[in-house]
Amino acid sequence: MNKIVQNEWISFIHNQKLLIITKLTLMLVLLNLLSVSASSYSQNTKLTINMQNVDIQAILDEISTQSEFTFAWSSQFVDLDKKTSIRATNKTLDHILKKLFKSNDVDYKIIDRKVVLMPPIAVAVPVGEVTGSVTGVVKLEDGSTVPGVNVTVKNTYTGATTNIDGVFTISNLDPGSYELVVSFIGFKSQTITVEIVAGETAKVEMVLSPDILNLNTVVVTGVQNPKTMMESSVAITTMNSKEIEKLDVGSSAQLLEYVPGFYVETSGGEVGNNLFARGIPAAGAYQFTQIQEDGLPVFEDGALQFSNVDNYYRIDANVDRLEAVRGGSSAIFASNAPGGIVNLVSKVGKKEFNGFAKLSTADYGMMRTDLNVNGPVSEKLRYSIGGFYRYGNGIRNAGFPGNVGGQIKGNLTFIHKKGYVRGYFKYLNDRNIFYLPIPLQNQDDPEGIPGFDPNYGTMASVNASKISVPMPDGGTWDRDLENGIHPKVFAAGAALLQELGDEWILKNNFRNTSIDLEYDAMFSMGSPMLATEYAENIFGAGNYQYSYADDGTIVSNPSQLNGNGLVVSPGFWSIDRKMNNFVNNLSVTKTFGTHNVTGGYYFSYYKATQFWYWSQVLMEVADEARLLNLTNPNSGKSQTWNGISNIGFYGRNTDIRGTINALYLNDEFNINEKISADVGIRYEMGRYSGAREGEGWSPFPHQDTLLPEALNTGWSGNGQMSYFKFDADELAWTLGVNYMFSDNMAAYIRASDGFRTPIEEAYMDNISDLSKIKTTDVKQFELGYKYSSSKLAVFANAFYMKMDNLPFTDILAGGVSENKFAGAKNMGLELEAIGKLNVFGLRFNGTFQNPEFTDFNYRTADGTEVDNDGKQVRRIPKVFLHITPSLDFDFGLGLYFRFSYYGEKFQDNENNATLPAYSMLNAGASYNLKNITFAVDATNLTNAIGLTEGDPRVSPDASAQYYMARPILGRAIRFSISYEF
Repeated sequence: MNKIVQNEWISFIHNQKLLIITKLTLMLVLLNLLSVSASSYSQNTKLTINMQNVDIQAILDEISTQSEFTFAWSSQFVDLDKKTSIRATNKTLDHILKKLFKSNDVDYKIIDRKVVLMPPIAVAVPVGEVTGSVTGVVKLEDGSTVPGVNVTVKNTYTGATTNIDGVFTISNLDPGSYELVVSFIGFKSQTITVEIVAGETAKVEMVLSPDILNLNTVVVTGVQNPKTMMESSVAITTMNSKEIEKLDVGSSAQLLEYVPGFYVETSGGEVGNNLFARGIPAAGAYQFTQIQEDGLPVFEDGALQFSNVDNYYRIDANVDRLEAVRGGSSAIFASNAPGGIVNLVSKVGKKEFNGFAKLSTADYGMMRTDLNVNGPVSEKLRYSIGGFYRYGNGIRNAGFPGNVGGQIKGNLTFIHKKGYVRGYFKYLNDRNIFYLPIPLQNQDDPEGIPGFDPNYGTMASVNASKISVPMPDGGTWDRDLENGIHPKVFAAGAALLQELGDEWILKNNFRNTSIDLEYDAMFSMGSPMLATEYAENIFGAGNYQYSYADDGTIVSNPSQLNGNGLVVSPGFWSIDRKMNNFVNNLSVTKTFGTHNVTGGYYFSYYKATQFWYWSQVLMEVADEARLLNLTNPNSGKSQTWNGISNIGFYGRNTDIRGTINALYLNDEFNINEKISADVGIRYEMGRYSGAREGEGWSPFPHQDTLLPEALNTGWSGNGQMSYFKFDADELAWTLGVNYMFSDNMAAYIRASDGFRTPIEEAYMDNISDLSKIKTTDVKQFELGYKYSSSKLAVFANAFYMKMDNLPFTDILAGGVSENKFAGAKNMGLELEAIGKLNVFGLRFNGTFQNPEFTDFNYRTADGTEVDNDGKQVRRIPKVFLHITPSLDFDFGLGLYFRFSYYGEKFQDNENNATLPAYSMLNAGASYNLKNITFAVDATNLTNAIGLTEGDPRVSPDASAQYYMARPILGRAIRFSISYEF
């Protein structure tokens, strides 16, 4: 029997409306009197309803089926034929009915197991009191109140911030049930349900618990719909602005060292560094990991030649948080990112004005200012703007200011009831010195050479900074090392979020980026040699003379040159690039019961041109080294020209463009209250094309017979362009399941298959035969565990990866690429943990892995067979970890030490040359006085000489006394004062 009936006592009401209202009012009074003695059945009974696009009566039928509730109504005044949707899990009847009838002009009264439906009572709400409000206090577990806490109505921009007493008030809320989200940096986000009654003020109290590893922080990277890390089935590390500020890193790459699974080479300086994700072999740069700003790539391809993506973004006061995903779902939500996604989320305008300012200096001659201000223009319009400017020599002092420039970045957000529209821009104009391998000795235990400081020396010297060399067309190539890596970046775009009703959500985000890059650096091209040996190989014993190129002073005793008797011939490499990228990401999300389904369309177009003109110089091995000339005084012949030993020995004129159209579909759903899952696919259609001018060397207009051919000819190209086209239609997929043991503990499993299309150098190396190159396939399997309490938090992830068709494309000394392909596999464990005990804290993150080559067999030019299967992947250690003990006192003083260890690795694919294991010690202290923080941070306190790479342009000689390698930067101390307002 259907338990929904139209009772006779309601059906006779059909006359005057006023009479009806009067009688219903009297009936409500009677029902309220009866309810005093009613049981608590309606309060204790919990229901789960998930029905989409059905009439109201069908929903009431389902409620009756699940319970003992019966309903009574008059069809003349209550329409149950309207279509609607509802989703509620383990909720009371009162909660469900309020949600169901919120916009259907229906009132109700629950008396035990009976529910009376009726039109709203006109006299129930006095005139002028149609809305309500909520006020509350936010406390810590010790009972103290917390100012500055954000309290918002879920899925809206309506909210408030707690005052100095921890109190907040949100007014003008329509009657109904609301979920308030309470969030504060360093504490678990909390959601509380509150019932708003017209004309009344609801009161709540919330207690915040520490979230020491941010596992309860809501993330937007690697998932389609925002959710906490505890709920996500991906390996993700987050750092908020306060944590980033506390680390006070010297470069963007140094910040990524705090992400397990990411091995980062930070020895290049502030820019131009390399990231290796989960042991995936790479030529360098950010080949398998996409770096994003606000959900879109900084530039579509982060591994274009001499265009590492960290050249084009900076960590400054505009960054609100960092979210770094390793593997997992990254291949679904980004192109060419099977290794992971790093998303830098910008600050946006808050409801109240606030800001951050910082002044920094360092013992290596640096001054930097950072600023961000944000707040409201009006109730619906908010802004955020800021940036930095920095002037400094660089830790390895070349004798000129190595890092000069800055950035300005901002956004403007218009907020409305159903979403927001945001416009944003960025302008970066910054030049940075780039550090490359330097002369060292003792390969088993690296140490410096007399006259050259291994911690602070660089071959980029003020005494060799300018070069002006002939070109075959009659012009000159004029470059300056002080220019360093000098990008000018302008980016602008907009983002939209719009609720369409019926649980449809539309998102769109686009950006256009243009980059003009000038690049000048001193590259290693061979090991140091004894000056006498180098000269005798050219002119014979007793037939040579060295002199300084700048003033002609003769070197009287070359065997004692600068106390070490060594010379070296690095390359003065210069590159010009112009780049442009337009990208748009459109997605639509719809909720179907427990499923959140998102479909999206991603489009990106980029074009990049480049021109190289490289020369080689002869230098002494010394700090701020000088250029040398080498001549034969007897014959008048010279091996150099103004200190240059090889003019225009290599060049390149190329362009590349890519068009990416990708469709993706992702479903996130709950299997039950503890188990959630997601499955996603991405189908990408990549169209790549470009051109390369053929090789050619031409004589200079005015040749000198006393100079060798290397100084009488230069790269000119042959005027003939070769073209290529490459289509990459690829499918990526992922499947993850997350199990919540409790609110504090979860585990997940995930399988995924991603890809990386060929890198630029692979196209250029094989432009005449593209059959040699293929898309790199990356398969991954993961098993993760998460635990969070107020004293201990742990995030562990075990993984297995298999990779095919990996390219190896380092440019060798003669300008030729190694141009090899191989496979690799890796099994490992990523571990991130933090513990707190009163004022003491201990943080650990480490990676334990075994990256090995597979399918890596080839023949050398002389026919020798080389088998690298099972060899350790070059430049990547099996173990690297960081241990950070800290003390944070209540009176504002904070202290920390950071011990880092990097295991042994190899310079080359054949594992012939070892890069020894090393450790490093950092430390720092800070003192907080209200809104002002004073800090000092020191890196590499012991001046360790840890090698990140050898000389990738020459075959290693493990027995050589002198060699070139790139060590980490020497000890540096930074001082800062920051102010929050």
